[in-house]
Amino acid sequence: MGTSLLKQPLITSLRGSRELPDLLINPEVIKIGEAHKKTSAQVLLRWIIQRGISTIPKSTNPERLKQNLNIFDFKLSDEEMKTLASLNAGIRVCDFAFFKGMEKHPEFPFKNMHCQ
Repeated sequence: MGTSLLKQPLITSLRGSRELPDLLINPEVIKIGEAHKKTSAQVLLRWIIQRGISTIPKSTNPERLKQNLNIFDFKLSDEEMKTLASLNAGIRVCDFAFFKGMEKHPEFPFKNMHCQ
């Protein structure tokens, strides 16, 4: 079973005084990364892509830019996908609530999740 993100070290959010779990140092994510010889960021990007969700990773670091593209040479197992999904704490950095009615869109990825 996955480790609760709320027990992980937190990073400060740019939005208000909220704090967000730092998934890059989550033990479950690190373990999966080690199994594939990938960074935590690569594992998390692969998880998003494998779920069919488009992502635009941000970095100005040339090495990280290369790493962000190097996520198509491995695939997460069904068990790894479930492990990562179990880490969900219902926290969204950007839930797109500023777009009126967004949660009703058929492709809205956060259905049935409580967003803070």
